Amino acid sequence: MNEDKTKEEPENSKYYQQRNVLIKELKDSGMAVTDISKKIGLRDRSIYDALKRVT
Repeated sequence: MNEDKTKEEPENSKYYQQRNVLIKELKDSGMAVTDISKKIGLRDRSIYDALKRVT
């Protein structure tokens, strides 16, 4: 039941780093978290978590 430990941690992968930067840029441009979550297809909580990692 344990996940494969050889997989890269999500917060360390280049994709997730770029996604988090994009989310921060959208938020800084004045877009609401709800609007960002609809456009990207993530839950609001995921957007808030991504913003915590970037700032």
